[in-house]
Amino acid sequence: MYEDVRVKPRVWSNLPSTSKRLVGRRLGAFFWVSGARGFTSGLVNVLAAPSLEMLRRLESADYEGAMDVWAQVKPFEDLRARRDNANNVSAVKEAMAQLGRCTREVRPPISELPASERAEVSSILATWGLV
Repeated sequence: MYEDVRVKPRVWSNLPSTSKRLVGRRLGAFFWVSGARGFTSGLVNVLAAPSLEMLRRLESADYEGAMDVWAQVKPFEDLRARRDNANNVSAVKEAMAQLGRCTREVRPPISELPASERAEVSSILATWGLV
């Protein structure tokens, strides 16, 4: 579904300064319509294209298109948000590990994902055409 695109330093440097203002990644699209500009993205470590596409659509006031992108990444973001966001880093690390970019190890007090959630990550990556 998505091309595996990595964010390069030049991409960041070419963004308008208003795009570099950060708001919470899960609600970035929702905050945008209230005046916030930009959002953080853990997903970009796994797959940059959806985050960059969402930013492009938000900057062009294509809110319906931004929500279409959001719907495609929502299962991963929901997994990250579980246990009061305790899965945040663990899910990103697991996805990166399954793509061969790093190990799944996380520092305490964070825990690795259980096998059932690792399987969910596999399924999500398959849906995106990455595995």
